[in-house]
Amino acid sequence: MLPTISGDLGISATQTGVALTVLTALSAMMHFPGGRLADELSRKTVLVGTILAWLAGLALLVLTVNYAMLLSGFMLVGM
Repeated sequence: MLPTISGDLGISATQTGVALTVLTALSAMMHFPGGRLADELSRKTVLVGTILAWLAGLALLVLTVNYAMLLSGFMLVGM
């Protein structure tokens, strides 16, 4: 995945690695708050919000033309 992203966007491997690290870190950090929200609201509400954020992130990744869009898309998918 790294060479494809770097080649398509013309960014360094370091920048791509940082973006993938942000994706993984946000995913890990959102597990506990997501569970708390599901307890306070409902699981369905949290799942719908999660799916909408995930779809928005994937749409942004599909349309990515620069590093900022890549990072924003990975952040949405990670959350």
